[in-house]
Amino acid sequence: MGKRVLVTGGTSGIGQAMAVRFAAEGALVAINYRRDEASAAETNALVQAALEECVATIRGCGARHMLVQADVSQPDQVARMVAETVAG
Repeated sequence: MGKRVLVTGGTSGIGQAMAVRFAAEGALVAINYRRDEASAAETNALVQAALEECVATIRGCGARHMLVQADVSQPDQVARMVAETVAG
């Protein structure tokens, strides 16, 4: 609880699984996506489901999540993504 996690590539595969797990553990999860808003929306729904299960199981776990768009090959976008995650 009280932890912030930024998962790049969080819209599929291992990144998506990590985002869901961190949410289930009570972290604020910032889910990075590059372009595919549909995949981001799918991950968002999975993380939301993990949060709901977490709250049902452990009242007040404090988990939250957010989506942050950025191309990690672009330094200015990475800086903005990190700033948005920290601001949470």
